[in-house]
Parts: sequence; structure tokens; C-alpha cells
Amino acid sequence: MSQTRPSISAMLGFWVIAWAGSLLSAALAVETYVKRRWPSRSTLGLGAVVGLSAILFAFVGIGALVEGALHRAAWLRDDEMALWVGVLCLWSIFVFGALRAIPWVVARRE
Repeated sequence: MSQTRPSISAMLGFWVIAWAGSLLSAALAVETYVKRRWPSRSTLGLGAVVGLSAILFAFVGIGALVEGALHRAAWLRDDEMALWVGVLCLWSIFVFGALRAIPWVVARRE
């Protein structure tokens, strides 16, 4: 059985996802800290940053997963659900981002 090395773009995509996930977690931690420290202060702007970052992270992540799947066809087999689990996880991050950004969008329209 021969092993193929992932392409440069797939590896770059992995690192972009890893860094974006870390930054998203840090932004969420800062937002939670601000809410607990100063409850009367509005965090809609920070929530929008977290939400829009999550949406961007989901798009980049799904693109990187698809890029990796194109170079490694084993991901598309039924017995290895890594591609679909990854896509579903990133879809849930997208939904989280949309739910975090919606209050900011509604507040801006009023």
C-alpha cells in the first residue's frame, strides 16, 4: 500500500483552519470575559466579530476539506467518514457564527 503525501495547499489549509479555530476560540473567550466583567456593557460588536469570524472559518475549512478530499480519495469512501464529519462540524460552526452575528445585524437595521 503506497502512501501519498498531502499537497502543499492541503497542508496550508490545515494550518489555516488550526489558526482560525484558535483565534475564534480566543475571541469567544474575550467576549465571555467582557460579558462577565461588565454585564451592562453591550458586546454586540464583539459578538459580530466572533460570528463573522466563525462564518469565514467555516467557509475556509470546508474548502480545505474538499481540497484534501480531492487529493486523497480514501476520504470519500463510506467506511471513512472523516470528510463528512468535518463538513458537519464546520456547518455547525457556521450556524453558531450566524446566530452570534444576527443580533448585531438586527441592531444595525433599527
